[in-house]
Amino acid sequence: MKTKSFFLLLCFSVINLLTSCQSGSQSSEDIIAEVQKLGEANKVEETLPMLEKLLQHDSNNADAQYYYGTNLCRTGKLNDGIVHLSKAIELNPDYGKAYGNRGLAYYKTGEQKKALEDFNKAVVFDPENGIHYYNRGLLLNETEQLEAACADWKKAMELGYQDKNDLYELNCVK
Repeated sequence: MKTKSFFLLLCFSVINLLTSCQSGSQSSEDIIAEVQKLGEANKVEETLPMLEKLLQHDSNNADAQYYYGTNLCRTGKLNDGIVHLSKAIELNPDYGKAYGNRGLAYYKTGEQKKALEDFNKAVVFDPENGIHYYNRGLLLNETEQLEAACADWKKAMELGYQDKNDLYELNCVK
């Protein structure tokens, strides 16, 4: 009888422990979804500790690396952001958005050649995302390749990207 009671107590304890562990932790997907919502609400600073904790447990999570790198860049930590975006690309070599955001970080740090390489890969791996064409157009315009810049800005608009600066209208429409 004593053994049976001990066994039941042990079983209930294990079940209770498992249940409490599951209810107290979020999945990686849930954390990423929360990070996306906070990012859309421009609460980027709030995402950084969440992503740091996630990366401590799973440094090979390409999405966590992507969002951490992107949000570091959004807070002005471009070089740190580039490191994490590079890790996301290492983990997922076809990660178009990661190439696009790393390209933008390179563009902002004045590394035009690296930026162009990344923008080119972004449009290959994520061809339906107009922001990549728009950003590459900015770089091409800056390097006095207006015809190519106009083609990219036009493509960005065709894909639904809104050119808030009217760069296509100002520079390309005659």
